[in-house]
Amino acid sequence: EKGLEASVEELTKALDEAPKAQKALAQAVAETSKQLVKEAQEASASQKQDIKSRLAAMSQEATKHRATVAQASKALKSKELLEDQQRRTDQLEAQLAHLQEISASLSEEEEQVMEEQKVMDSLQKSLQTALNAAQLRASNAKPSLKTALQSILER
Repeated sequence: EKGLEASVEELTKALDEAPKAQKALAQAVAETSKQLVKEAQEASASQKQDIKSRLAAMSQEATKHRATVAQASKALKSKELLEDQQRRTDQLEAQLAHLQEISASLSEEEEQVMEEQKVMDSLQKSLQTALNAAQLRASNAKPSLKTALQSILER
């Protein structure tokens, strides 16, 4: 009766007990039917009609119980699928959160690398400017200064 509100364990337990209950119901219906058939042989027409009505009502109740078991089985399958999907969704969300953390970390590292690259580019430009100036001075420098400038340029 609880349907999807019941836990998987409750539904499983109920469905495990259902075959026993259905067997007991079938036996009770069979025994009652036999008894009513015996009574019908000795009954008047109005009593026979009453017996037929009782048999029909009993049959309808048995059908309702079988339908309830079928509904419980469907509810169990739905509940299991729902819980499995929830578990998978939770796992995917956890993986997504982890990937977002990694992505944020990589973005920070990427920004840092870009800043370092800008500093390196600036230093290379400064070094190249200094080397160009040293070459120019070395070509016009005195021999003693020229040797010192030449050693700097060779590095």
